[in-house]
Amino acid sequence: MYTLSNVEISRFDLTRAADFIRCWAPFYRYRVKVFESPQEIDYYEELNLGSDLTRQNLERLLRWKDPQRLTEQIMTGPNRGERNKTVDRTIKALPLLNRFRRREISEEDALTAISEVFQSGVVFQVFLLHIAQPHVYPIVDQHVFRVYSVHRGLKEEDPTWTAYPGYQAYFSEIAQTIGIARTTSGVRDLKQIDNALMAFGQFLKKYRRPSATPN
Repeated sequence: MYTLSNVEISRFDLTRAADFIRCWAPFYRYRVKVFESPQEIDYYEELNLGSDLTRQNLERLLRWKDPQRLTEQIMTGPNRGERNKTVDRTIKALPLLNRFRRREISEEDALTAISEVFQSGVVFQVFLLHIAQPHVYPIVDQHVFRVYSVHRGLKEEDPTWTAYPGYQAYFSEIAQTIGIARTTSGVRDLKQIDNALMAFGQFLKKYRRPSATPN
């Protein structure tokens, strides 16, 4: 059986970024249903680009991000069925998120409010920035960050705020090379980059040898 070596897996030619996206994006498989409904959450529709985010948009996007921990009702444990306090705190921050979407406040001001919702954890904090300005703040999680680390020859670690600007730059380089505008009109195409990175990151987690080290 032929298997790719770690060197081959880690190799990334930015000039062939379009081929990378076309190869890996179709392997992205992620579906979440609206709470207590057979309807699937439409990520693009719920972003509600061109308008303010609504409470329904926010609740559905949070559930899309993490159905177990960010659904409006607690899903497991002794408090199952009760309102999710994290979701409620996020709803209270909705006016501020919309002000940030309209660029009426700075990233610093937005993060101050977001840190009151998620006191730690760059993944969820970035996600709130992302849903406000999805063309500026790419989603980050362990899988896409794994790909970034491998492609950049970095030590594989969990994403942090210190490392996030590097990931933003990496994501932006791919978008620019492919010719995708970092504007709201390009959000669907930008999501294809995220889809490809997610799928490849899941592949790396499953098949890349743990003994591999960055070059």
